[in-house]
Amino acid sequence: MNNRIEEIRKAQEVSAPLKANGWEIACYGYSKISFADSDADTIAANLKRWDNQVAPITGKTDILFYPYGLDIGGVDYYSGDKYEAVSN
Repeated sequence: MNNRIEEIRKAQEVSAPLKANGWEIACYGYSKISFADSDADTIAANLKRWDNQVAPITGKTDILFYPYGLDIGGVDYYSGDKYEAVSN
């Protein structure tokens, strides 16, 4: 566990100055999954893992880039389970 804490601290030493100089950190999900082809539970689990593993380093973000450029399935307007998963 101490190794993980040290890794987070070192990564924060990189991300903090970037943010202080105007860089914005965006989320791409934890792993590169297609949000168009994944169900809401898979998307939610992927983003939760980002929150647990990456957000402690970068801080929270409200910017989401869709892997492969594919969003939540070509809906006319955003609603439903997938929308709930990415908007939480």
